[in-house]
This record gives sequence, C-alpha cells and structure tokens, in this order.
Amino acid sequence: MEDRTDLTHEVIEYYVRNGISIMPQFRKTVVSDQDLKDLSAYLMRNNGRASTAKK
Repeated sequence: MEDRTDLTHEVIEYYVRNGISIMPQFRKTVVSDQDLKDLSAYLMRNNGRASTAKK
C-alpha cells in the first residue's frame, strides 16, 4: 500500500473504520481520528494529495 498513488483520505478512512476482506474494523478507541489522519498522510505522500487530507 505504501507505493500506491491513488489513495484518498476517504478511502483509507472507510477501510480502517469498516474493515475490508479479512482486515477488521478499527474503532476510534483503537485508532484515533488523529492517528487516522497521520496514517492517511503517510499513505498518500506519493500521490500528491497528502495536503488534501482532512485536518
């Protein structure tokens, strides 16, 4: 996932909060909103959209 260039904050947030395939969902008590923003910024750093992550 680190090399993908098509990720958006909304997609990352959806997958983290709802899970996908065998990945479980993560509640705010496990992955905070700030941690999720930081994760999104890291994963989006290659696609030029990191500055559009929700603040």
